[in-house]
Amino acid sequence: MAKQKKKKPVHKNKATLPRKDRTVYEILLSVVFIISIILLRCYEYLFYCCASFFGTRDGYYFELHLTIFLVLMFLCLAAFALIAVFSFGELRNKGVTLKRLFDKKDKVARHFIRSIAAALVFVSLVFCVSFCVADSSKTVATKNNITSAYFTKDDEIIVDYNDVTEVKLFVERDRIARGKGMSSSRYTPAIKLYTDSGNTVLSASGFGFKYDKMNDYLKLFDDSKITVDDSDYELINRHTDAVKEMFNK
Repeated sequence: MAKQKKKKPVHKNKATLPRKDRTVYEILLSVVFIISIILLRCYEYLFYCCASFFGTRDGYYFELHLTIFLVLMFLCLAAFALIAVFSFGELRNKGVTLKRLFDKKDKVARHFIRSIAAALVFVSLVFCVSFCVADSSKTVATKNNITSAYFTKDDEIIVDYNDVTEVKLFVERDRIARGKGMSSSRYTPAIKLYTDSGNTVLSASGFGFKYDKMNDYLKLFDDSKITVDDSDYELINRHTDAVKEMFNK
């Protein structure tokens, strides 16, 4: 009896997209990725701007404390990028063209848009709620003192300017991760306040890297209490007029 040949499995042709549509999706994905990376890399400035917008306009310095809500904010920023990857991947796999995507009669496109919109709304709500809660745990420097606020306990004045014995202006070095085990250094002005009970460092990030505001804050203190360490001045990344004035250059 002759052996019967095995039938080869029949593969359904994958839906393919026209090159024009595929290119548009890839460009949109790249844009979303770039925006997400910029937000993650510039999170310090982003948080400072948000805090200033939502009610700490009278403060010079703002710093969020590390809490679970702050971690959630980072995860939400990453989630936007992941949603974009999933979305555009599904569009390509299902062969949904740009014309179909905006066709109200196309059930696949309508279901896709509703699902993605729901995911984006959910992540946005989590981000907003997390920020509102995280904003209750922070350190703020005003023209009178430096206060630490907490979500679970009463606010605490950590530095009263009347108790400050010395104000030191110096250059601070930060290590910035670049990925794949690589890193670089960032040099920015920083202020250290000394009291009998210890010292407190105010980094440039807490001023939103606004050196004009940092310079104005420094002017709250008597010149006799201010000392300047300019040994690493040339390494500062941005030599603005405010930075030159602070270091008297």
